[in-house]
Amino acid sequence: MKRTRRDRYRLSRWLLIALLVTLGCRPSADEAGSAGVVVYRDPGQDAWEPVSESDVAELCGLNPQILQAVDESVDFPYAIVRRGFLCHEFYPGESTAEDRSENFSAAKTMAAVGIGRLARMSRALQVPFSDTDRMDQWIEPNPNDFNPIDPDAQVAHVLAQVARADPEAGNDITYGNRLWLYDAIGNEQLNRLIDVMNAVIAQDPAQFSGLEGEAQPNFAKAFVETELFAKLGMRDSVIDFFGSGLFLISAGWQSTLRDFARLGLFLAHDGVWDGERLVDASWIESMRHSTFEDSNTGYGYLTYVASQYGFKVPGYSNFFFSPFSSCQPPGLWPDYPHGLSESPDCGYDGVYSCRQQYDVGVFGAAGGGGQVIAIHPGLDLVIVTRNAGDGDFLHGMWNRIRPALVAEDPVYAGDEQAFCTAYSAGLYAPDWIGLE
Repeated sequence: MKRTRRDRYRLSRWLLIALLVTLGCRPSADEAGSAGVVVYRDPGQDAWEPVSESDVAELCGLNPQILQAVDESVDFPYAIVRRGFLCHEFYPGESTAEDRSENFSAAKTMAAVGIGRLARMSRALQVPFSDTDRMDQWIEPNPNDFNPIDPDAQVAHVLAQVARADPEAGNDITYGNRLWLYDAIGNEQLNRLIDVMNAVIAQDPAQFSGLEGEAQPNFAKAFVETELFAKLGMRDSVIDFFGSGLFLISAGWQSTLRDFARLGLFLAHDGVWDGERLVDASWIESMRHSTFEDSNTGYGYLTYVASQYGFKVPGYSNFFFSPFSSCQPPGLWPDYPHGLSESPDCGYDGVYSCRQQYDVGVFGAAGGGGQVIAIHPGLDLVIVTRNAGDGDFLHGMWNRIRPALVAEDPVYAGDEQAFCTAYSAGLYAPDWIGLE
């Protein structure tokens, strides 16, 4: 019997699931609490164990010879995690896996994860915390702010960077009028989220392990250290804003490249780590999809989203109307409108379809100078770079290493054009296991 392409896809997907179970993939409960759901593999609290070169093709679906050629073409560190394995890493010159560096604005995405963890844990408090809370529910507005936050702003508006009150620009937070302006150093609105975190925790610090003896100004920092770094086994991560010891949303997270990859894998796996859900799936959804399509189709909660049309990035005042890569699926919501957004469609003005078979849009973090976490849920793939240059963004390293993945793909082996046509359209997701 001749198998169709869909048959081959289904076969490869179930063979992969069987392989992951054989290799020790952890069973977990889904969000509804039913046991026995197979989820993605991760290192848990253990240190990363790099895959040997002889096993890279079998375990990771990557061609090691092509990756060696990539190593010879770049002069910056990078690492690839696929299917929960540390598949490949490269450190030029005298750099090593133990080097810890500043992640710059990639710290924003890390902070969004920490805030999501707080939202989940706050359910036990008298006043739970939510992204739909108004900012002024938790903090006093500061009329002396150079760029004050819109008085009606909810936490979600700040996370999406559309919350400034700027009457001269006609900016407000109603549909069609939102203006996405990148708060690079966090002084305009983002760092007020720390005050919100502190106020939420201050209700009952004893509900949060290790915070009973902390002073209120340190609640948020200690919370991220205990509930994010410790839970994800990120032992080489510290929060220290350029020697000040402060936690700021905008920057100040230093880590090794391997810890950088742990955060990416956690996001790729829908907020589940070591068999435990740490952040609600709905929060991760809001990170990896555009929050407000009318302001920026390429930005979720402090996280970049692959977009085809009508998106902005830091350093440019104009919108972009073509994708940075022709081989990555955009982040599209299954339904419109969604959440806080009133957008009737994906914001592409009829230029692109909002339809997709698999909800596996590429997303990730980007810090100045090329500190990038690029996440491909449909491929169970995370690519992290250090000092790769601002032009690389989410697509740069993906373009370089993609031939190594396509060469070993079970359906499109060696046919990059056919692979990209299916993958970028959201029609091919061989390593995605959607969690309910």
